[in-house]
Amino acid sequence: MSLRWRKNGDLLCAAKHRPLKDDTYIDDRLHYKLAVELKIVIPRDDELVSGRWHWKEKVIMSRARDWDFGFGRFIGGLTFYPYQLAVGMTIRYWPNVFAPSIRIHVGPFKLWCCWIDRKEKVRNG
Repeated sequence: MSLRWRKNGDLLCAAKHRPLKDDTYIDDRLHYKLAVELKIVIPRDDELVSGRWHWKEKVIMSRARDWDFGFGRFIGGLTFYPYQLAVGMTIRYWPNVFAPSIRIHVGPFKLWCCWIDRKEKVRNG
């Protein structure tokens, strides 16, 4: 059974609740890991009707830790998310500051960097 983790913090059965724009989808495998193996996500007593789950009360969700750096136009940072495991990479261009950027997620860490080019573009008039 999969879950929907709402932006407001609600954990809902995905089969009983429609998706909203900012939901985080928790698939069957991860839900099994959280509910059965780690026992940190548990159903409410009325889950059969409400489809609501919640985090086990004794689980402490710690906040992210950030370390930033800057070397002239090259800036970046490292973030540690003690409650998240992810793998992925994002490459993006921020046109408002003429900046290519990259984000790399490995386990609970996110490394990001950006090259800011603040020169204005020359317009042909």
